[in-house]
Formats: sequence, structure tokens, C-alpha cells
Amino acid sequence: MMDDKKGFDCRFVLEGFTTFELGKEYEIAVGFLNPEIALENLYEGKRISLWEGKKIAVGVVKEILGGSQN
Repeated sequence: MMDDKKGFDCRFVLEGFTTFELGKEYEIAVGFLNPEIALENLYEGKRISLWEGKKIAVGVVKEILGGSQN
């Protein structure tokens, strides 16, 4: 996940099998490899993008949950 300046290693937290379709919107929980670093840079309403060698999606942080995200 990238904000406007930094990248944060993350994974989707999904229940069961999920298929994503191009052009649709999804609300996805994310866990971070280093949550302390990621969470001090992210906030509700922050625009983000997902990278996998290139930008593959854009979004907005909707909610930040407390505690460890791993």
C-alpha cells in the first residue's frame, strides 16, 4: 500500500474465497507487516494506492482499528 510518499507492506484480511472484478468497489481489511510505522502515517480519509509492480488499485482509508493488525 502506498500513500503519497511511502510504501507499507500489507496483506488483505479476507474471509473465505473472494473474487475481485475490475471496475467494482470493495471494502477490504488490511494487515500490515509493520503496523506501528504504517499507522503513524495513515488516517481516515487518506487516499492510498495498491502496488504490485505497478499501481493496481486506488482507495481511501475508511477506518483504523486499534491493536495489532498482523
